[in-house]
Amino acid sequence: MSAATFQARQFEWLASIEGFKATLLHDHQVLLQSVRGEGYRWCPPGEQTQAATREFERDAGRAFRMAGARLRNVRQGELTDDQRRDNVDAMAKILHLRGTVRKQLR
Repeated sequence: MSAATFQARQFEWLASIEGFKATLLHDHQVLLQSVRGEGYRWCPPGEQTQAATREFERDAGRAFRMAGARLRNVRQGELTDDQRRDNVDAMAKILHLRGTVRKQLR
């Protein structure tokens, strides 16, 4: 089997697993969690709220960091005054949203 074929099969398998996880969650209210280096774990109902909240915080933090990096790393010298103002406004909005999300999660 070629490396490309193997990689394509891995992506198909991953897509199948994600579909299975979504079906379990929506149809059976079962959260299946990935465990790095081991496989998957059924999350007991008593732990599901905390697990979902932790995962959301992790994903939200990652999204805020990525958006911030993309907004900060713009070639300012190549922007018009209006574009620079839009960029600064967008950074302020992201910072405000980040602060609001953090406060709400506490």
